[in-house]
Amino acid sequence: MKSTLLLLLVLLGLSAQAQKIVISGHVLGSQGEVIPGATVLEKGTTNGLATNSEGTFTISVEPNATLSFSAIGFQAQQVPVKDKENTTLEITLQISAQDLNEVTVVGSRGLPRTDVERPAPVDVLNAKELQATGQVDLGQQVQFNSPSFNSAKTGVNGVANYADPATLRGLSPDQVLVLVDGKRRHQFSALNLNVTVGAGTVVTDLNAVPSLAIERIEVLRDGAAAQYGSDAIAGVINLGLNKSTGVATVRTQFGITQEGDGAQYLAGANYGLKLGKVNPGYLNLTLQYQRQEQTNRSDDYVGGIYTAFPALTAANPVPTAAQIANENRAREERGNVYPQVGQPFKVGVYGSNQADIYQGFYNLGVPLGGGGWSAYSFGGYSRKDILAYGFFRNAQPNNVNYSPVQPDGYLPELPGRSDDYSAVVGLNRKLAGGWNLDFSTGYGYNYLDLYANKTANPSMGLASPTDFYVGRSAFGQSTSEVNVSRNFENLLGTKSFNVALGSQYRVDRFELERGSPESYFVGPLALASAGPPARTAKAP
Repeated sequence: MKSTLLLLLVLLGLSAQAQKIVISGHVLGSQGEVIPGATVLEKGTTNGLATNSEGTFTISVEPNATLSFSAIGFQAQQVPVKDKENTTLEITLQISAQDLNEVTVVGSRGLPRTDVERPAPVDVLNAKELQATGQVDLGQQVQFNSPSFNSAKTGVNGVANYADPATLRGLSPDQVLVLVDGKRRHQFSALNLNVTVGAGTVVTDLNAVPSLAIERIEVLRDGAAAQYGSDAIAGVINLGLNKSTGVATVRTQFGITQEGDGAQYLAGANYGLKLGKVNPGYLNLTLQYQRQEQTNRSDDYVGGIYTAFPALTAANPVPTAAQIANENRAREERGNVYPQVGQPFKVGVYGSNQADIYQGFYNLGVPLGGGGWSAYSFGGYSRKDILAYGFFRNAQPNNVNYSPVQPDGYLPELPGRSDDYSAVVGLNRKLAGGWNLDFSTGYGYNYLDLYANKTANPSMGLASPTDFYVGRSAFGQSTSEVNVSRNFENLLGTKSFNVALGSQYRVDRFELERGSPESYFVGPLALASAGPPARTAKAP
């Protein structure tokens, strides 16, 4: 009896196994690229596997099963396999509008953020993590997520007013290479000469790229000079652009400090168009506006504004009520009434500057006809209107910045406008043997117009205007390159061995244009004791 029962169980097992069918196929992306490591799972069971390096799979399933296909960054897809035995499935996964979280091993960090499968430490930040910071600037969003990265906001600090210096591991801003989808991003046009972060360097303005156009950011927290040159001694930041289609994103945001200043506004929209039906391409568009109100951490000013009241002596240093009244009356006639001596007031704006930023960005990818070629292009425009301030110039006649045009002292306003253009076009193709070929050319241009208002050229006396055009700095960079790469698996005992060859031709052009003559004119009242004429003549 026992032998008969055992035989029946074996026969039932063989019968069940014989009922399964074998399904094979390829898993591809929307651009026709293979997706290695995609998950293929028989729905409702634990029977599953991952595609190999060529994106292919072979799995044994029940005749009426449904297969589920999924991969990081792509929308999952379910396919019934009934009557599909002995056929090769071609599965095309569409790019997901939202990234999945990075699967990591967490060490002493608070959140899983680092890609530990790479030979160098890389922070991978997706769009959700960037937006969750509550910040509107891209530089600040990265700073709140990556502890090795710092984007400094400064006031009363020259060029740093108009482009935030960004650093990695405390090194210089010009040693951080910024890439957009793997292509070099051009730098800001002005040289930072003030005593601040990155003094003597030119920065790359991260805030010229709208945050809504970003799908993910990769921060390489290690030097990459061997691959990219001295520009990457501190590390590399790669901005991955959004490629999603058919999904509209509208975002509005508001925030303010507990002191009641520094209000932040953001309004933007992103939408992706699918181009074509068979092997479609994509066109992703972004429009964004943001405003940053100024903050002011200035203390009360209790210093001298005027040299002295009339008739004050060492024996009688305190002005009488009549003297104070007379002096205040004189100031009131000029339209400037300051508090009486000893009463504090604020004369400076020391904090974040006021900024209005208008941005547009696009990202395009189109598969071409035969031959496996694909064309791509991306770029955008950004305009920033910044209002910064200088230091207060008091009314003491022995002050080199004293001006009879504004005898009660003045606080210079330093508006600036920065315009930024960029565009990249390229072709890529997957060659035989797993090699990837890429041609691209790109151009980026930035200029900064500087002004100085409510100030004076003291050397011109009463003839001085109060508003000046200081001048323009401009920088253009054109880059053309060709790259060939291939990834070898299980070569020489390694899990992944990548070989890349390439050549790049780059042209940089810097221009400096002078402003209105009054901004640099050395007038007849220039003080010889105040230093070189170039310093006394320029507008504060």
